[in-house]
Amino acid sequence: KKQRSLDLITKNTFDGLVAEYYLRQEFDFVFDPRDWHDLVHLNGYDLEVKTFSSVQQKYDTILKLDGMKTKYPHVAMFYRQDKQYTLDAYLEYDDVEQKYKIVEEYGAVQ
Repeated sequence: KKQRSLDLITKNTFDGLVAEYYLRQEFDFVFDPRDWHDLVHLNGYDLEVKTFSSVQQKYDTILKLDGMKTKYPHVAMFYRQDKQYTLDAYLEYDDVEQKYKIVEEYGAVQ
């Protein structure tokens, strides 16, 4: 397994927090107090937030999610370029096929 540096882990964490703060500010999401979870909507809707900076990284992230022990019912993916974030895709976990499926793409990357 490839090791990540502390600097890369810190950067990735910050990148995700920017998107999470946007969702908290603009919608009725709050931080989820459970370990390994990002946000929960005031109506109980769990949401994992991921960011990426290339098409390859987007699909690598989806494959990584597929292989993780924790399965999030809903995932929002943001494409980031420097300090600009654009909502790119919404995914749901398919219990039957046991993988994440893109439900909606918003066209941030092609």
